[in-house]
Amino acid sequence: LKCQAASILFSQKDNECLQLFEDVLEADPNHVTGLCGYGVALRALEGDYEASEAAYKTALRIQPNHVPTMVNMGVLRETKEDGSPDEAMGWHRKALAIDPKNVRGHFERGRIYEEAFMDLEAAEDYYLQT
Repeated sequence: LKCQAASILFSQKDNECLQLFEDVLEADPNHVTGLCGYGVALRALEGDYEASEAAYKTALRIQPNHVPTMVNMGVLRETKEDGSPDEAMGWHRKALAIDPKNVRGHFERGRIYEEAFMDLEAAEDYYLQT
């Protein structure tokens, strides 16, 4: 179900995607990858940053070193209305400290350096690590 929900998320079938993640979490409320995916869906499809953050926090309470959740928390922290690029960078740093080869973590750090800090040289360094 989780894989099917993730596939549907990328095809933008909003209601079906959210329902599948909810089904996964009903079957196993402690499914860390399901919680992470549900958080992504809530943020990306519904714009519900609070519920997304709650899903990420639950996932990190269960598995504190879950790198995909840390990276997604960084994305959330940057893109919320009162978002902070510095706070987002903190989450990406934590993720990369655990998994230094995490492509998405490097990509997101590069994107923040490029877009928020206008530091193209630093951005390029992170992009080259992906």
